[in-house]
Amino acid sequence: MSHDAGYCRARTPMLRVLKAGLLPALFIFLCLAPVACLAGQTALNVQGSGAPPVMARTVQVQPQAPGAPVPGAPAGAFQPGLANKKPVDLGRITGRLLTLHGRKPLAGGTVYFFNAAGPPPSRDMYWRVPDKTAPIDAEGKFSVELPVGMYYMGAVKRASGKKELGPPRNRDLFFGAEKKNGKPREFQIKKDEVLDVGTFADAAPFKRKTKGLKGITAIEGRIYGQDGKPVKGVIVFAYIKSAMSGRPLFVSDKTGPDGKYMLRVNKGGVYYLRARNQYGGGKPKSGSLIGNYGYSDLAIKKKGIGIAVETRQIVGSKDIKVLKVPERRQVNGSQPGQVPQAPISPAPPAMINPVPAASTPVINGAAR
Repeated sequence: MSHDAGYCRARTPMLRVLKAGLLPALFIFLCLAPVACLAGQTALNVQGSGAPPVMARTVQVQPQAPGAPVPGAPAGAFQPGLANKKPVDLGRITGRLLTLHGRKPLAGGTVYFFNAAGPPPSRDMYWRVPDKTAPIDAEGKFSVELPVGMYYMGAVKRASGKKELGPPRNRDLFFGAEKKNGKPREFQIKKDEVLDVGTFADAAPFKRKTKGLKGITAIEGRIYGQDGKPVKGVIVFAYIKSAMSGRPLFVSDKTGPDGKYMLRVNKGGVYYLRARNQYGGGKPKSGSLIGNYGYSDLAIKKKGIGIAVETRQIVGSKDIKVLKVPERRQVNGSQPGQVPQAPISPAPPAMINPVPAASTPVINGAAR
């Protein structure tokens, strides 16, 4: 037997062992190596900066449409939506409102705030939609959180006793926060500070001037229903963008039995009108009335048709048809006419880290 033949026979059992043991191990190694490398790279990306691990809490939030009421806000108020909103710096304003005659608390009224970046409020020339509203308590006091900035303030208590927003009506108690020259006061809200404006005793019965007013800029017309008859109790909102989303800029008084409206604005321009029998933002409720100028159907999602008006001009015959919003199918236990909300995923108690409340300095404003 040759040396080569003996070597081959001796090597054959060794090759069998290698094939039986190393090849499967090599296969497993080749499969798992990329996964291990990827996991290691992920760990380096997360903690490569030396920061300690952070336990995340996942919460599913149902986005709100712009202008939808924020939970806890007064009913009917136009409040900013929560979707895609960046955090803002906040401050607080407090004070007390009394009547001019008898110095009684303006209990049950509503205080209004208007961002000074827009037109100043006017009791007779037009009525601007407020940026924020809040209730007044039994002692006439209010406390409102606002984004940092300059604001105008006002308040209304309805003679009817109802909690209704919108322009003041005759005999309502009205407070305009005006200076001696008749111009509105401005209040500055600073970050993490409380502005105490003191006590104002100026709320008096409202009486709108209807004669002798010059320079009104307005749009007027008639509100009618499916049957062509005038509709009572409808208000008209003016938007400055054709999408007609978010907060409108101006609002009219409610229509009377004749269905006529007059929507006053501060200056000339192009305005887009929407009529509703409910004051407030968000999706219209089932059974409510709504209509856009220039459309004979609901046209809620369509772009508005603009109405051009010049300053100190009254444009008439701008009639608007309103229709009843149909009933929506009830889904996931939601009430009819409401959009079902997505559930919030609960987090284990160990993952929730309480944040201590920061102390807030108070700046005392001069009482009037």
